[in-house]
Amino acid sequence: MLLFYDLVQSDEIEDAYKIEVEGYPPDEAATLDAFKYRQAHAPDLFLGAYAPSGVEGTTRKLIGYVCATLSPASSLSHASMSTHVPGAPSVCIHSVCISPAHRRQGRALAAFPNGAQDLVVDDGQGALRNKSDLLCPREGCGSVILKDGVASLVERASVQMDPLEHTAMSLLPPLPTPRNIGFSKVVLLDGGSSRLLLSCADCDLGPLGWCEEGGNEFWLACSRVSYRE
Repeated sequence: MLLFYDLVQSDEIEDAYKIEVEGYPPDEAATLDAFKYRQAHAPDLFLGAYAPSGVEGTTRKLIGYVCATLSPASSLSHASMSTHVPGAPSVCIHSVCISPAHRRQGRALAAFPNGAQDLVVDDGQGALRNKSDLLCPREGCGSVILKDGVASLVERASVQMDPLEHTAMSLLPPLPTPRNIGFSKVVLLDGGSSRLLLSCADCDLGPLGWCEEGGNEFWLACSRVSYRE
């Protein structure tokens, strides 16, 4: 999913408040008046995460936010969190919340400026290992497919998937099977060999990658999963 970030506007406060009450118990959630106060007095500290709306007449949909105020106090208290003091040195973060429908999804490959190269780190032995958990990209799922540090980045052509994918995270033996992975139909290749397409075991989204039938190497296409740092 393509995300972008901007300051929350006054006409979006009720959307932010709805996310707040969905994300916190009633005795912990802020009031709508408190939200309006924070946006009015500290608008530059009320940052939203947005997705394209898809609704006619609107261009963006608020899916999460972080809001804060400034205080001269050196420690948190009810008083220091209740009033915004412009120019004060302490930033009091009140809330960080994501809409329930958009949790556990991580970030898509397109969100990283350098693509797959931003997702790996040299392990000192010549391999580029994944530094993030790999997740199912479907909204509302977000199951962990692969934990960080157990796969290497490899450039190679894939089996037939539309569109063709050339960059993959390879899970090499003797490592275990990826978590929450299902196996779909067999794909026959030229020469008589066959491979299995991989899918999310929780929601059946696929194909996310492939493996050789009867083999112990698994390949996850970098653009078909999301990432959680």
